Amino acid sequence: MRNLKKVLLAMLLVVGVVFLVPKDANAATKVEMTKTARDGFIIEWPIPNLNNIEGYYVKDMNTGKYIFNKKGNWRGVSFTASPGYVSRYAVYCVYNNGNSEYYLGTTYVNTTPADISTKSFGLYYVYNDGGIEFIVNKPTNATKVELEVYNAKNRRVSKQTLYKYSNKVKLSKGMAYKYRVRAYYTNDTTKKTYYGRWSNYRYFGYTNATIKPAKKSLKVSIKKGTGITSYTVYVSTKSKSGFKKVKTFKVGKKSKYSTTIKKYGKKKIKGGSSYYVKIVPKVKFGSKTYSSDMVAQSSATYVRRY
Repeated sequence: MRNLKKVLLAMLLVVGVVFLVPKDANAATKVEMTKTARDGFIIEWPIPNLNNIEGYYVKDMNTGKYIFNKKGNWRGVSFTASPGYVSRYAVYCVYNNGNSEYYLGTTYVNTTPADISTKSFGLYYVYNDGGIEFIVNKPTNATKVELEVYNAKNRRVSKQTLYKYSNKVKLSKGMAYKYRVRAYYTNDTTKKTYYGRWSNYRYFGYTNATIKPAKKSLKVSIKKGTGITSYTVYVSTKSKSGFKKVKTFKVGKKSKYSTTIKKYGKKKIKGGSSYYVKIVPKVKFGSKTYSSDMVAQSSATYVRRY
């Protein structure tokens, strides 16, 4: 899955106040974000020891816009924003009958990260030794992405953090897997990490198969896999198109499934030609069956001419 479509998650700050925190609330010791959620956040600040305080205003340092300006001795404000919103806010106090201002400080703000759709991550590369790499389109403003992989026995076999590609994850051939991701953001002011929601799962079966050419035929052998309900074998003379279904194995009690392919569609296997074979498993988790992300595909298999 080398070319994922880039998914841009639009972040929109809704300029406006949801509620104000009165001055008798628990005193903040500095300008800081004290609460965040998917749809907004709260910032609070200390009330300075100044005479004739007239009011406060908040400036979005990323856009340069003033997003809050209110008279009174307030010490906090709540804003609404979309999931994944990140910015930096500065707070000022206006005093001396509006003739002076006092800088209270700056804080980074954020909502929890945006969700990641199943179209935005997937398998990237499969190594011969059982290693797998995953790829993800990280949502805008997220720090990194967390990846979990579970096997057919519902045991977590890998948990990693990644920016785009994962480290090499070693998995077992002949096993069904499911995997999911979520984004997280680490706030530079609070030094806390805020997690988005887990994505839906994606699924794949890691097929353990061999393909051997013979006289005007191809022999395909597949070892039975855990959590895999069927294997469908396709053949083509092209690597990316023209595949014809030749056989479907429904997995039962046998430990191995094999077939000798002499024709695909209406065409016969010919000596002296090259063919591509792909094997598409279906996997089962719980009561549901899913198509596999991973297709076991041979490189060109040459059939000798006798």
